[in-house]
Amino acid sequence: MSKNKQRTNKIEAAGMKFGLFLLKIMSPKSVKALLNFVAINIGYRIGIRKKLVIKQMKRALPHLSHKEILDYTKRMYQHYGLLIYETFKCDREELVNGITIEGAEHLEEAKALGKSVLVATGHYGNWEVLGYFLLRQGIKLSAIAKKQSNPHFEEFLLNFRKGTGLDVIYQKQALRGILAAIKNRRMILFIHDQDARKTGEIMPFLNHDASVFMGVARIALKADLAIMPAYHIRTKEGKHVFRFEKIFYPKQENLTDFDVMQRLNTSLEDMIKEHPELWFWVHRRWKSVEKQLAIRN
Repeated sequence: MSKNKQRTNKIEAAGMKFGLFLLKIMSPKSVKALLNFVAINIGYRIGIRKKLVIKQMKRALPHLSHKEILDYTKRMYQHYGLLIYETFKCDREELVNGITIEGAEHLEEAKALGKSVLVATGHYGNWEVLGYFLLRQGIKLSAIAKKQSNPHFEEFLLNFRKGTGLDVIYQKQALRGILAAIKNRRMILFIHDQDARKTGEIMPFLNHDASVFMGVARIALKADLAIMPAYHIRTKEGKHVFRFEKIFYPKQENLTDFDVMQRLNTSLEDMIKEHPELWFWVHRRWKSVEKQLAIRN
């Protein structure tokens, strides 16, 4: 690692520690107000990847007017502020005790199987709180995660997640961790909506081709595991919903890995259309496919 990178990491870590210090000493109400101020005035008005967000949203959801897209964009940045608040400041016990559960019967079916179930979600809502909720149900849970480039951030996140009882499996060593999780009958949480670049398969996502990770589908087929799509939803009124969709059994249904990922993509697309502000639009979801097309042209 270069000296400049080390210096940048230390500066970012110092900023993180200062932010965590503020979260600790300020009241929940003040923290919420501060994060909302930052979200609107820095995220939205100054515009952190704002042009990218608008471009992608306009292309993916062409039925929306420009005014609606701007409104959803603003609410998306506010959502990031609330995500930080819910994850690191608010009383999560109080939060999960006050939620509404949709599809509780599907969660009970998953628990009753007595073996690993793959829980599929996206960068949608607050996926950290979703994991915390599952742990509070007495479910043994592992989650696939990508290691942060800044080692200071990585150490903090790893300790935070392990403190909740979550078993973290890193993408680069995923196979060994997944096999151990299956052996120990742990549910495994996958976030499947990142750009898979050269390792993925090309298929439509929100009307445009994207590179899709196939891992969740191939694991389900290889190990004969069920898949349950699940999401955290924060409504416009500030209420919280955990939605568990109908479980499906890829091997028993004779699905291909492509079929499985198309089904998961469709599930997530429906969620994004329902609450566009809750998805991670700042991610360059279609970047690798766009790059390939640009090279060909």
